[in-house]
Amino acid sequence: MLKASSLIYALAVALLIAALSSSFILLSYLFNVQTLRMDERARESRNTLSGLYLMLGEDAPGQQATEVDLYGDGSDNISVRRYPWGVFEVAVAQTLTRNVAERAVLMGRKPGPDSDYALYLSDRNRALSVCGKTLVRGKAYLPEAMVKRAYIEGKSFDGQRLIDGVTSKSDKAVKPPDTDALGELDRQMTERFSTEDSLYIFADNQPILNMHQSFTAPPRVITGTSIVVGDVDLLGHIVIQADRKISVLRSAHLKQVLLIAPIIEIESGFNGSLQALATEDIIVGEDCQLAYPSALVLRSQKTGKESSEVRMEKNASVGGVIFVMPRERNSRTLVVLGEETTLTGQVYVQGNAQVQGTIHGNLTVDELILKTPSSVYQNHLLDAVIDRESLSDFYVGAALWPDAAEKKWVQWLE
Repeated sequence: MLKASSLIYALAVALLIAALSSSFILLSYLFNVQTLRMDERARESRNTLSGLYLMLGEDAPGQQATEVDLYGDGSDNISVRRYPWGVFEVAVAQTLTRNVAERAVLMGRKPGPDSDYALYLSDRNRALSVCGKTLVRGKAYLPEAMVKRAYIEGKSFDGQRLIDGVTSKSDKAVKPPDTDALGELDRQMTERFSTEDSLYIFADNQPILNMHQSFTAPPRVITGTSIVVGDVDLLGHIVIQADRKISVLRSAHLKQVLLIAPIIEIESGFNGSLQALATEDIIVGEDCQLAYPSALVLRSQKTGKESSEVRMEKNASVGGVIFVMPRERNSRTLVVLGEETTLTGQVYVQGNAQVQGTIHGNLTVDELILKTPSSVYQNHLLDAVIDRESLSDFYVGAALWPDAAEKKWVQWLE
């Protein structure tokens, strides 16, 4: 009886040892599989990152997807492409492995050495006049008559130096933008997106649904005659294109969205990031906050005495770019930065600008104007701040500027 029970105990112990051994073998196998998967994911992540670094080169592939053998051994092939997104570019890298990994990044260009100034004011045979608490810090390109003090609205100049930086003579007109970048911008503003894109047709008076669209996928396009964007969440690769007007309400939540219309109005109190491309007017209401990287672009087609405007109302702020250039020679353009407004980035205006707020960066303009209740003054600044030194060294702008330097990443995209 004792021998039989010993045999049973031995069998039980053997089964237990076998079960434990099998468990350890299975766990070891699963651990190795998981490790291999993690290594594969890490390799895919490194390869997509390498692809995005590759897109920073001047000879990087274009909008057609291009296969690249990263290391020349045939085992690390990826697909890369880039396409314009407003005044910036999007770069996309995708692995060609069984488990596809994708990454997208927004790219811009660092301001070149010739843009290292606070103010470029074209020489229209009229000096710059400053009054009140005006501050221009950084290099300034000014008309031959240079700068002088003025007395307006009971205020004389209240500062230590008229220009806190080196001054040089400007030319008769501002330097033209980069031809290729301008052509690409115009193409976006005039051409309709193809039917191959993921297209959402917006019927007037019909609400827009919440949308999140990856930049690695085709864009979602919302079209209509006049579109009101309110109480909706829109994120990513989304275009809103109207034949007449786009109105963005404060209840809307927009991030990285592209707006294209003749007239674009943003209601007071809105908070988000977007690029607005217009041909007539752009109005940014009071207390709006357009986070970097945002852009306000005006390519005016108006003719005659009526001006096309980019207007920032009181206490509005924009991080990024304001770019204004008429398509017609006889078009009138005006940029108005109202009281207590803030622009962090670059402002380029082929036309007139009225600055009553603060620019952390630089202003390139043909002529300054100042409208007061009593009169209109040319080339006057009153209580304005244009401070190049307060712009971060890490700032990345658009490729439109004629001396735009090396490509840099702006932000990761969904």
